Amino acid sequence: MKRIRIFALVLCLVFVFGLISGCSKDEYADPEGRFLKPKKLSAKLEQQIEEDFAKCFEDPYTILSADNIQNFYFGTHNGAVALLILPVDNDEEGNQSTQYIAEYPYEVNVIGAAIYLYKDGTFTEGNKAYESGMITNQDAEAITWLYNNPSAWH
Repeated sequence: MKRIRIFALVLCLVFVFGLISGCSKDEYADPEGRFLKPKKLSAKLEQQIEEDFAKCFEDPYTILSADNIQNFYFGTHNGAVALLILPVDNDEEGNQSTQYIAEYPYEVNVIGAAIYLYKDGTFTEGNKAYESGMITNQDAEAITWLYNNPSAWH
């Protein structure tokens, strides 16, 4: 009887440890395990981004909504939230243009679209965020990889 209790206790501990380990494991967006899938933003942060967006951008930019934030969110890097910002009423496809953050390209086909980093109430264009040291080269690579491979993490 004592052996059964010990076995049951060990089995429970292994199960609990497995659950804890499984829950804390990060999910990667790419097969090589270099880029983490972005975790969902809190509702409070989404609201703050929306409020600050309204203060920082006026026409010709669209109103940023929670749906847009989640659909165009490329992770948080050094405390800065990476977002694609699209101009209002400009769903016209223009010539595809290649933009860069550091040496990493991403292509947009909506005129005026760009990746911005949001931190401390301000929005900074992606490459300027890199040049100012807000994000690292590794962050730039991750942001552009996620942008260019949405099916891997959406």
